[in-house]
Amino acid sequence: MDVTKSSATADDWKWLYRLAGAAAFTSAGLVVVAGAVFMLWPPPGFDPTAANTRDWFAFFQAHRLAGIFDLDLVMVIDNVLAIPIFLALYVALRRISVSWTTLGVVASLVGTAGYFAINRPSRCCP
Repeated sequence: MDVTKSSATADDWKWLYRLAGAAAFTSAGLVVVAGAVFMLWPPPGFDPTAANTRDWFAFFQAHRLAGIFDLDLVMVIDNVLAIPIFLALYVALRRISVSWTTLGVVASLVGTAGYFAINRPSRCCP
């Protein structure tokens, strides 16, 4: 049996490494954009009252894209972009310790799934 065909090489995973690199740079860029949006168009107050809800709706009407950013659009996108990063780290580090890297990627994926399960725009509406 040919050993070179049975084991995966670094070239087999090059596409995943490139995807993870692009995801990391995109995520970093989005954080900078989100920071700029927060500074240019700060969100309305944080007290959960009916008046505050009206403020959020007025904010959405005036600044649609900024309103979506203020409701943590960047966090949602960052969590999606983190998935290929976790998988690429697993592939790169599994030769060092399969058990620890498996535990790490499972914990990160469970955390990502938990974020999506509990995510709601809690700041704008009671």
